[in-house]
Amino acid sequence: MKKQWTAMACVLAMSLYIAPATADEYSESYKCAIEAFTEGAAGPSSYCIGNSHDPSPIEEKAFADAERDFKSGAIAKAGQCPFEFGIWIATGSRADSFEEGAQLIATLSEAANVVESGRDVFLYDLNGNKLSAAVTNACLAKYQTPTETYSAFPTGFTHLAVIDDPDGYTNMRSQKNAQSQIVARVTRDEQFFTYKQDGNWWQVRTAEGKVGYIHISRIRLLN
Repeated sequence: MKKQWTAMACVLAMSLYIAPATADEYSESYKCAIEAFTEGAAGPSSYCIGNSHDPSPIEEKAFADAERDFKSGAIAKAGQCPFEFGIWIATGSRADSFEEGAQLIATLSEAANVVESGRDVFLYDLNGNKLSAAVTNACLAKYQTPTETYSAFPTGFTHLAVIDDPDGYTNMRSQKNAQSQIVARVTRDEQFFTYKQDGNWWQVRTAEGKVGYIHISRIRLLN
């Protein structure tokens, strides 16, 4: 079985490095579609892209996969993770023990260690389907070291907060809607600043100073 997964990993690794932009388009579209279904929007196409353009084949697949996962409850519980195996790409260096090419990852803790070493990992389910970035982050969250705690509040901000999102991350938007530009991605356990506001979209500020808006349903106050 391990040889079978290793062979599959090599094929998958080649496809990943041929079209990384395609993977990003899929992940972002999948994440936005999950937001759309969670918010009870009319549909992911109108929620995520509006009238800006017709959905691409990659976006259509991401929307369909998100609808399937949302309706099946696959993403309903934060503790669920469909991980079966993963891969990372070794360069043949001493740091990689002179290994080269696709390397099999058998456990989530191993995957988290690879991520913390600065390498990219790609996780797959039992059927060999690549997990989206959102699901990957959720799967690895409990194995990764929490980010630093910040105590000083910038002017105008009175509360420290983290995201409350089963996907493990949420997007910070430039305006108070899901169609506006993504200015940052806030991950699980990453603390940021905000203050109590009217409406469903709250202004937030990251520790790096980026300012934008996150939907109130994704915000959990710490103080």
